Amino acid sequence: MPADVTHKVVPASAAVIGALAFVLMGGVQALYGPSLPGFSQHFGLPVSTVGLVISAHGLGALAGVLGTIPLTAHPAGRYRTGAAVVLLAVGALTLALTTVWPVALLGALTVGMGYGVLTVGLNSLFAVSFGQRSAAMVNLLNAVFGMGAILGPLLVGRAGGNVSGPFFIVALGAGLLAPFAFSLDDRLPVPAARQEASIDQGRSLLVGFLVLLALGVGLEASSSGWNATYLVALGHTPATAASFTSLFYLAFTAARLAAVPLSLRLSSSTLVTASLTLAAVLLLLAQMPALAPYMLAMLGGSVALLFPNTFTWLARTLPAARGGTALMVAGALLGGALFPALIGQAVAAFGERVLPNAMLALTVLALILAVWLLRMSRDLRRRR
Repeated sequence: MPADVTHKVVPASAAVIGALAFVLMGGVQALYGPSLPGFSQHFGLPVSTVGLVISAHGLGALAGVLGTIPLTAHPAGRYRTGAAVVLLAVGALTLALTTVWPVALLGALTVGMGYGVLTVGLNSLFAVSFGQRSAAMVNLLNAVFGMGAILGPLLVGRAGGNVSGPFFIVALGAGLLAPFAFSLDDRLPVPAARQEASIDQGRSLLVGFLVLLALGVGLEASSSGWNATYLVALGHTPATAASFTSLFYLAFTAARLAAVPLSLRLSSSTLVTASLTLAAVLLLLAQMPALAPYMLAMLGGSVALLFPNTFTWLARTLPAARGGTALMVAGALLGGALFPALIGQAVAAFGERVLPNAMLALTVLALILAVWLLRMSRDLRRRR
């Protein structure tokens, strides 16, 4: 644990509330991709346009992350976890009920704002509040996120492509959780002292890590959001595509659980570069229609390792980088908003069959950057 982080003890109920919130977060994020064909039919818009709902969620999440900064020192910040869960409920209910496309985008933006606040607050809280078990609790928190993400597409499949029902279920769950979430204060104590260290020599590395994380999370958001659309374009039914999206998140969750023992044997940089290499191979094979559903499902296991291990890689390479956590989360969410939108433009220009190639381009860029960061971080360690 960093020297400037003050330990905070939280009751067991806080762990339950946080875990339930992350189940809802995983579920609602995983609803967008399988719901795109339904949104297209519901609003009478092309799938390349309704794909903007993913970017609206990402932009809202970025706003939520930035909004936590002024709330930290404000007395009202004590209730930000509860307020974030309310935002999830209101946004999901809007998506369930509206028949107006701009209002649907506003609903996704609202969901994203709650998502962003919870991402920063709960991850930070779990990272310092459970002593020696804190790392395990963070992994558990992100694993239950994956469990929610498995359930989300299954709801879409059971609903037969009807987008209202699954979002209403998320809204109901968030509404029931909200009163309990207001009892959870996710703010950390003000540290007694801060470690003063310059990061000038590692500034280019820090920027490189931020771009790598933006590319990695952009790939994660794009694959989870656009895979179902690609499978439907290949001739699969929306229900079948939703089922394979659930398999994507099953692989995602299994990989995050497996990463716990793997990280004891392999460095974070090795896990990141290996994951990107595997993702590139899977996306190449996904261009074969017979293999596409299975390759895209396996892609979930590859992209799952990018965020936590890039974060750990940065922390070990630049331990004195103050504000690194906030920058990492902001960069990740920006990538999650920007790159799915860019891929949507590629779909509009070239059709749904371009999706594997578009995601492959992101993967190759990220892999090149990861190799460069690996060399630069080794040089930095030698200079020390």
